[in-house]
Amino acid sequence: MKSENTIEKKWSVNKSVILPLVISLILPLLSILLPIYNTVDGFTHKLGFPIKFFYFYGSNLPTGFDMFSWDILSKQVSFQMLLYTLNVMICYFVIYLIRLGVAKVKK
Repeated sequence: MKSENTIEKKWSVNKSVILPLVISLILPLLSILLPIYNTVDGFTHKLGFPIKFFYFYGSNLPTGFDMFSWDILSKQVSFQMLLYTLNVMICYFVIYLIRLGVAKVKK
């Protein structure tokens, strides 16, 4: 009986860690939809916030969810995974600092 409880505790997930992680994974992806981008040479557009990790190659940048069609994703997009991971870590750290500040203000 004790071993089952220790196994459950060992594999239980701390929700205070998972929720900020999920938010940190989603925020950079949502930043692609914002009209904040850099045009490199009139043909390459860099998207993402705070670090540009999504490169679109084409003269006209699609708006909204048109960018996520299979035709465009397979031919005109470069997803920089290392830069996306760095964005996730930055977002997670900022969320952690905000939660830490809110906890100190409540005390």
